Amino acid sequence: MNAFKVRHRCESFVVFVVLVLLVLFSPSVARAEVVAVAAGIAPAVEEVLAAHVKGGGASLEIVTGSCGTLAKQIAAEAPYQMLLLSEPRWPKWLEQKGLLNESAVFALGKLALWWPKPDRIVDLADLPSPLALPDPETTAYGFLGKEYLQERGLWEKMNGSGSILIVGNAPGGVLAVKSGAAAAAFVPVGTEIKAGGSIAVIAGKTTEMIGGLLAAAGSDSRSFWAFCLSAEAASIWERWGFEAMRP
Repeated sequence: MNAFKVRHRCESFVVFVVLVLLVLFSPSVARAEVVAVAAGIAPAVEEVLAAHVKGGGASLEIVTGSCGTLAKQIAAEAPYQMLLLSEPRWPKWLEQKGLLNESAVFALGKLALWWPKPDRIVDLADLPSPLALPDPETTAYGFLGKEYLQERGLWEKMNGSGSILIVGNAPGGVLAVKSGAAAAAFVPVGTEIKAGGSIAVIAGKTTEMIGGLLAAAGSDSRSFWAFCLSAEAASIWERWGFEAMRP
């Protein structure tokens, strides 16, 4: 009887190990390749990815953050295979380190001022509460927003008086406004599609949105990157307010 129990337990253990191995090595649970995406353009990228999958392409996992944060994570060997960033500074930084391959501009982004109500904002210097600005050091739209304020002679005055609230990224600016911590935020055009509210496009303030493949890129990332540069994707970028680089 004891021998039967031992044999039964051994057989059960073998079955368990086989099942674990089947799960671990089953293609159905293989981890998706990862694309690092600037937080401000993530909603548009999600729609592009959905169109790619609908057309038979593989799905990818999206990780979001500020451009600078994502670039530093990549330099620290984060397991990403592809990136889509909203400015050229950090992709160039990665290229100089030999970490970014086959990069290209996939669209032009436009700076906009966003606020939650239909009322028109007349003067940024007279806002009832601070202006939310994504970090100029790590984000495209923070850099453009600061540049715009400097050109208008408002940066020193507003920054010195505490009228500027620095946030991590463009979605953080929207959250700051919705929470009442800020009156308006600098964001990419297209933010209003998901967040509602009103925007004013800032003339002449554009940024090259750059994507590319990383060293660990596999076939799924390569396929999605090619799709991001396609005419079908261009229509989606344009629907979100960007100027697409049509093939």
